[in-house]
Amino acid sequence: MTTEVRTTIEPKDIMAVEIECAQCGFRTVRTLTSWLGDSMRCSNCEKSWDEHKPMLKNIRDAAVLLRTVSLQTKENMPFIVRIEIRNPEAK
Repeated sequence: MTTEVRTTIEPKDIMAVEIECAQCGFRTVRTLTSWLGDSMRCSNCEKSWDEHKPMLKNIRDAAVLLRTVSLQTKENMPFIVRIEIRNPEAK
């Protein structure tokens, strides 16, 4: 017999997006409801992320989309949306 362990989350479970500076390790957390898209540099070491502005915009847009899906799934939908994530304990 085979056992499969899967880890899933619903969009409503996603509360924030964390961005960690690769240079100094400082973490910036933006909630989905209050993200202003203002993370164009590290708040700690001031490393500029301007060259990655399109990616940061995509991350913010994804966060907004997840927020929208979360709000819509609170309505009386005939289905539940879940996102499968990698199990951190899996090898």
